[in-house]
Amino acid sequence: DLGPPRWSVRSRGDAAFLFYDGHIRQYPTPARTQVRFGIELPGGTVTLPRHPVDLPAGAYFAWPVNFDMDGQRLTYATAQPLAKLDDGTWVFAAQVGVPVEFAFGARARGCVRAGHAHVDEADGVLVDGFQPGLDAAFTLRCQGQAPLTVLVLSQAQAREAALGTFQGRRRLVLSDAQAYFDSGRLVLRSAGQPHVRAAVYPPLPASPAASTALKTDARDGLFQVLEATLPARDVAVAVKPLRPAGTARPVRIGGNAKAAVEPDPEAFGASAAWQLDVAAAGRSKDVDSLLLDIDFTGDVARLFDGTRMVDDWYYNGQRWQFDLANLPAQRQGPLTLTVLPLRADAPI
Repeated sequence: DLGPPRWSVRSRGDAAFLFYDGHIRQYPTPARTQVRFGIELPGGTVTLPRHPVDLPAGAYFAWPVNFDMDGQRLTYATAQPLAKLDDGTWVFAAQVGVPVEFAFGARARGCVRAGHAHVDEADGVLVDGFQPGLDAAFTLRCQGQAPLTVLVLSQAQAREAALGTFQGRRRLVLSDAQAYFDSGRLVLRSAGQPHVRAAVYPPLPASPAASTALKTDARDGLFQVLEATLPARDVAVAVKPLRPAGTARPVRIGGNAKAAVEPDPEAFGASAAWQLDVAAAGRSKDVDSLLLDIDFTGDVARLFDGTRMVDDWYYNGQRWQFDLANLPAQRQGPLTLTVLPLRADAPI
C-alpha cells in the first residue's frame, strides 16, 4: 500500500525506536510533506519533531525515543544512532533532506555546549540548526554525570564508516577505501585509486608505524586525517575477439513471483566471446590484489580458465571486478570472457 506513510514503533517501557520506511524495492515512493509522529508510551505521548518536516522520497531511518545515554535521557533525535565510542562520544547519522534536532528534558538545561548549533531551553532543551559533518558536535556537561559528546555525520559519511580497535582504542574511521581492522592495525585497500585517505576519531596519540609516505598531521573538523599516495600500477590486458554475439532467446519467466529466471545452458550459445591475456606482474608490498575490471553491457557474463568457469556476473549496471588471485596456481593460458546479450524486451 503506497498511500499512507510506512512507520512503526518498537518499545520497552518508555524507551522506543521509531522506524520509517519510505523505500519499497522496484516501486517509486512519494515524498511526504509536513510530517510529525506521535508515540503513545506508558509515561505519556512523545511527539517529534518539534515542527513538521518534509521527508524525501525513498527515505528510511530509525530514530531513538527516551534513549539512555550514560544516564542522560535523550527524549528523541531526528538522526539515527550509529555507534558509541569509549571516550564518551555518541555518533549519529543524519538523513539527506531531514533537519537534525536533539531534544532533552529540563535536567539538561545549562549543560549543553554547542559551537556550531542552536540551543533552545524554553521547553526542555532542543539542539538544532547545525549541518552534519566532521565538526558537527556538541557536549553535555551536567553536574554529577560524566560528560558526553554527540557527533552527527552526514548520510554519505555514515556509509563510509568503519568501527574497530587500533592504536590501543576503539575508533571511528571514515574512508572511501575499504577499511578493516586486523590485530590492532587499520588496513585500507583502495581499488585502482593510488591516493588513500581516512579520517579518524578520536585522533591518534602519536604517528602510527607506517610507510614514510603516510601523512598524519592534517585535521578535518574533529578528525585526524591519514593519507598517502602510492605508486599507481596498471597491468596490460590484451583483448582478442573470438566470436560475435548471436540472437539471444526470450527470457524465461517462472517461479512463484513470475519473474525472470536463469537462462538454460543452451541459451549461452548466443554469447559473444573474447580472449583475455593478462600480462604477468610482479608482486610488491603496496599491491594486495590484481583486479580484472570488466565494463560490459549484457545479460550474463562468464569468465573461463580453459573449460572451467571461474566467475560469473549478472548485469546490474555496475562494473565487474575479479580478483586474479582466485585463479588456480596452474593456469591453462589466456582467460575467455563471454557475454550473453540482453534483449530489449527483457523484464529486468
